[in-house]
Amino acid sequence: MTKRDFEAIALSIRTNLKTIDNSDFFFDFLSDLCKAFKRANPRFDSVKFRQACLNTEWKEEYNERL
Repeated sequence: MTKRDFEAIALSIRTNLKTIDNSDFFFDFLSDLCKAFKRANPRFDSVKFRQACLNTEWKEEYNERL
């Protein structure tokens, strides 16, 4: 997969965040995606991807979990 693929997936996730009402599910899902993407592309940057997926509200919750 290429950077363009990852960007398209991140945009899709960010666009549809309003339909997700369970943050535990979402963060587990995001973690699983990052693991799969890292296997597909060793240069994959999970931190950048996670930040690209999150809107402002979810970024605050994500940062609180760190």
